[in-house]
Amino acid sequence: MSTAPHFGDYTPPIDPRNTLQLVKSGEVEAPEEFDSYPSPAMPMGAARRLVSDLFTTAEHKTLVFWRGDWWQWQRSSWARADSDLEVKGPIWHRLEEVTFSSKDDEPKPWAPTPAKVSNIMEPLAILTRIPDATPAPVWLDGTAPAPLVSMNNGLLNIRTRELTGHTPAFFNTWALEFDYIPDAQCPIWDRFCAQVFAHDPKGALLLQEFAGYLISGRGDLHKALLIVGPPRGGKGTISRTLHALIGAANVVSPSLSNLGSEFGLAPLIGKPLAVVEDARADDDRRNNTTVERLLNIVGQDAVSVNRKNKDYWHGTLPTRFILISNETPRFLDSSGAIANRFMSVRLKASFADNPDTHLGEKLHKELPGIFNWALAGLRRLGKQGHFTRPATMDEMDDLLSDMASPVAQFLDEYYIVTGAQADVEKVTDAFGQYKMWAELQGMRPMVRDTFVQRFQAVNPGIEYKNTRLNGRPGRWFFGIRAKTGDFSE
Repeated sequence: MSTAPHFGDYTPPIDPRNTLQLVKSGEVEAPEEFDSYPSPAMPMGAARRLVSDLFTTAEHKTLVFWRGDWWQWQRSSWARADSDLEVKGPIWHRLEEVTFSSKDDEPKPWAPTPAKVSNIMEPLAILTRIPDATPAPVWLDGTAPAPLVSMNNGLLNIRTRELTGHTPAFFNTWALEFDYIPDAQCPIWDRFCAQVFAHDPKGALLLQEFAGYLISGRGDLHKALLIVGPPRGGKGTISRTLHALIGAANVVSPSLSNLGSEFGLAPLIGKPLAVVEDARADDDRRNNTTVERLLNIVGQDAVSVNRKNKDYWHGTLPTRFILISNETPRFLDSSGAIANRFMSVRLKASFADNPDTHLGEKLHKELPGIFNWALAGLRRLGKQGHFTRPATMDEMDDLLSDMASPVAQFLDEYYIVTGAQADVEKVTDAFGQYKMWAELQGMRPMVRDTFVQRFQAVNPGIEYKNTRLNGRPGRWFFGIRAKTGDFSE
């Protein structure tokens, strides 16, 4: 692995060892009464000493309590502890080493027990707590924010390209696993993208911009990426390369069905990227929940995450989504909002006859160059203010919209929305026509109330009333007119 480039005022990384480790190595002299702690009856005082001895390096805390979880500094980023035991383990070992003064000023072993250690955990959380409303990444010491990406060899300012040393003062929940090399290139990746997107060069630009969007940590454009294409069409290589770029530990691979399940959002906490492989959401019972959750996360809305055997987690997830499939996934959403969240591209070539079995290996060596490629995409995205629209996106949008709302497709084919009160259709007539149409399409039936709800959601110009019209009581749609008086035509 190459060393960090020394340009500008490079700041060396902070020594990650805590006070106890430095004392035991003999590099630091033990402070007075280093092994004498406040008594178990003073848990806050004991917690302060533990923070100082175990969870501090270079005057920075290396343990924080944030949004119901413990987070520990791991040199280049902060990692969520899998359980309280990760934090309690070193506490037990330290408390076995220390004493406290009894009433007669005699030293007594601290002698930790489960109850004594549990009594310390709440004071420890109070001392290390980051307010739940605090976003990540953030400087814990109040330093002005900057667009930083944590690399293997330092913190890179992606605006100025300045590299500084890692520090626990920067609270970030993920890091890239390779060095920043300013002049690194990626000729094999460039050639691959040119081949895969030969039919749609703007698709390659979109991929480059989205890769930059990922490494920057941005989510403000409220977009996900959808890639659809044939087997052996390059989808797998794109997916694996983005996995490697962001880092396997920073990526989750949920199914769309799991996203709609009770605990489906828990794996996304702290993860910058979710890649949904073989995305084939259909109109099953979880589809509405899946759509709602995708809209919330991509739109950067706050969510409540149910975590098994733990408290709910509340906040904004940093996760960006990429969906990859052989076919366009179906999302049930009469409003059309989910279709608007996707930037999409269709791949058309297949390389099944001439695969390069070592391509992934070669691309992994190019990760520093692919990172620079992504930075170039991020620069272009910043100048444009929006993602490049591929040529194949129009057909993808039409299909995604039609599949998202069969009711909208039916409305478009058989009615004109005028918004005029004089144009009226009886609900039973419209619903009967829809059932005939849906049967021809091989779609599942729906009850009339659901049809009315989705019919109105398609277009705000449609009004639903339960009223008497021309002496006839009933339920009516106002503002629509049939394109033909005979449905069979």
